[in-house]
Amino acid sequence: AVSLSDEEANERYEKLHEYFSPIIEKQVWEQRGFYIKHAQFLSTRDDFFPTRYLAWMKKAQDRAPTVMKKGEALEIVKKSLRGTEYEDTIEFWDETPIGVASIGAVYRCRLRGDDTTYAVKVQAPEAENRFRNDVNTMIFFLRLFQPQHVAPLKEVQRNFMNEFDYRTEAENLRAVKRLIEEGKFADRVKIPEPKVELC
Repeated sequence: AVSLSDEEANERYEKLHEYFSPIIEKQVWEQRGFYIKHAQFLSTRDDFFPTRYLAWMKKAQDRAPTVMKKGEALEIVKKSLRGTEYEDTIEFWDETPIGVASIGAVYRCRLRGDDTTYAVKVQAPEAENRFRNDVNTMIFFLRLFQPQHVAPLKEVQRNFMNEFDYRTEAENLRAVKRLIEEGKFADRVKIPEPKVELC
């Protein structure tokens, strides 16, 4: 066995991180969903992960690469509004997302006759299916090799699946906004008013 000092061991680990970090980053951005969600979570652990990983994992919080092509998000929104009173109300749409995360992206828009700029959260096509398939695949393998981890992962799955329901998210945002406005932080914290009817 080779005995290394802490400094020597750290140097060797750093070379491994330098080599493997870009490979793992590429895989996370390609696989998306569950993997970006985990990168988001792990990016909060500055005390645990090497900086070479943290540098790109922190992008997963709001600057992940988008999978949606130019015009695709707007088409998704227009399709969801067809047959409603809001069908032709989008007057301005900014194609550059202001934030991209694990399952979708956020865009700016304005509605006809309204000077307010709105933030529109658009779920990427197939995001939910990919996420569900990824977790089910992991659960399948855990049942074979580490069954003690199945129950915790199922709980993670249950909580993550709630994120695909944007209407519930908007209603929760409205409830939090009301609580903040009624509390002592009303003058320091501002929460946007969701338009639940457009979800």
